[in-house]
Amino acid sequence: MDFLPALPDGNSFGLILESRNLRADNKETTLAITDKTSEFYDQLTLNWEVSNPLGYFEWFKGRMKERYNIRKNAIAESYKIDIEDVPDYKIKTSLQKAIQILKRHRDIYFKDNLEKRVSSVIISTLAAHAYNGNSSLTETLLELTKNMKTYIIKTGNEYQITNPVNPVENFADKWNNNDDLAIAFRNWIKLAHQDIIDIINGEDNIFENIEIKDKYIEKFGKKSFNNAFGKSLKKYEEKFGKKSGIIAGTTAISRVSKPYGGDCHN
Repeated sequence: MDFLPALPDGNSFGLILESRNLRADNKETTLAITDKTSEFYDQLTLNWEVSNPLGYFEWFKGRMKERYNIRKNAIAESYKIDIEDVPDYKIKTSLQKAIQILKRHRDIYFKDNLEKRVSSVIISTLAAHAYNGNSSLTETLLELTKNMKTYIIKTGNEYQITNPVNPVENFADKWNNNDDLAIAFRNWIKLAHQDIIDIINGEDNIFENIEIKDKYIEKFGKKSFNNAFGKSLKKYEEKFGKKSGIIAGTTAISRVSKPYGGDCHN
């Protein structure tokens, strides 16, 4: 386990935001990050980098608040415990599951082109912005892959994906030095959207043709594919009374493992 020394820095960071007429809603959880390569390492100054993982988590949780609370209540009732006793890590919404699946698709898509791989924080931030509270995992995947790009601000040749808890930080700053990164994102998210549509619609007899099905398993990874689309495959089998050839032991969608999961059953 790695540790990165840091100091609380809410007051100083709040002053920076206020001086730029920016909101400072999450300043209390801001941390000043140490950097041994900096000439200011031995003195706390405004030149230190800042981070706010707790503030980001609270923002992210707020984007799925309604669905999050529904899941939390369901878990409390299932285990017959007080809702306050349900730990955060037990709660997996459709947004969290969708992000996990998109990250896996990203990993496979960029496996031979790692320098252009879309960062996890960009995926999580754009997905959280695009999420509308849908409980269905497949519908959430469709909505996210369709709408995530609309939350990228472009002014002239400059891209902006603002850190929601640090408005002076731009997650897309590297894109502004290398347009190929922005192009790589657009190409990847377009393909992910089309792949999901094809799977849901059963294009190319995907549920019957093992070779075609394996092509999509290769794109998403076996576990993510089964978790995301196992229910659709099962419905197909029930409707047509035939086996799709899907790998035995398909995992229920609600069992997607950490770090991200979901709360739907269709």
